[in-house]
Amino acid sequence: MDVVKFLMAICVVAIHTQPLQSVDGIGKNLYETTVALSVPFFFMSTGYLVFGKLILPYDCEYNKKKAKKQILKMLRAYFIWSILYLPLAFYGFFSVDKYGIFKSGILYIRNILFQGQNYFSYPLWYLLAAIYASIVFYFLIRNGFQTSRVIWAISISFIISKGTDYLVINQNSFHGFSRLLAVCLAKTFSEGRVFSGIYLMLIGALIQKYSKWINNAMVRYSCIIFVTLFIFDVFIDNVFLRLSVCVAFFIFVQNLKVKKVTDAQSHFLRRMSTVVFYAHMIIFFLWGLIDGKEPSYGFTGFIASLVGTVVLAVIISANRIKNSRLVRELFG
Repeated sequence: MDVVKFLMAICVVAIHTQPLQSVDGIGKNLYETTVALSVPFFFMSTGYLVFGKLILPYDCEYNKKKAKKQILKMLRAYFIWSILYLPLAFYGFFSVDKYGIFKSGILYIRNILFQGQNYFSYPLWYLLAAIYASIVFYFLIRNGFQTSRVIWAISISFIISKGTDYLVINQNSFHGFSRLLAVCLAKTFSEGRVFSGIYLMLIGALIQKYSKWINNAMVRYSCIIFVTLFIFDVFIDNVFLRLSVCVAFFIFVQNLKVKKVTDAQSHFLRRMSTVVFYAHMIIFFLWGLIDGKEPSYGFTGFIASLVGTVVLAVIISANRIKNSRLVRELFG
């Protein structure tokens, strides 16, 4: 799973730097379907791993403390990374958008609370979505993590996420209360992806809960199911199909056993993927300043961002640095 996490982190870099922006047709569909696996994989991995640390009964104090610890961990990471990305937010508000101090302050607070991103801090929406998801996870733990309630939470959060997208995109087509709701959502959340972490994280937890049954039923066919759904997704644009592909991919990866990867290598890859995921936009921004155009989309920007973050990951993995409190808070 740590090996695939690193590959998925590379896909996240590709999403934000657009290395294949000139590709069209079937190649573009294939590329977009591939990189779209990345963020859902991270969410489901979080749910899978967090649930795997729980004990029976699910509503015991130990599990409640674990769930609270997960929320606090996400909040700390979100706070720290928001501070690190603050200079880029200032640059975006004052140099790019030419906003005043008052408007910039209001927009910054809105973005921090509801959208999870400001100028060039696109990876941080994942942390905000994970915070929302962890809070829901905590309340489900308090009630024994009953499968029926989890499925209801998955269904409702999926509807809210996709419904928000639909309302915001088509807000000019509505009237009355529907138009008011759509405008309010557009001015606050902007889109529904911050709610996607809820259903994806809970799906990962359910996969962990029923992993023995799933593994016995799908170990021989998980690859075939994933490849088949993936091919359909390349040609058909459907939200349910996309979700099915992401779930099938996670189950397939979860069934893989790579014995040649040692614990030390696994930990290094885990740290590497975290560094690449969270820090690549800072490197991308700096590369744009060097390159003379901002943002510097394209293959060169992708390579610069990837290589820069990999070098950073190697540096902070040095023995004198990797165990420092700041590094652990930032990258785990």
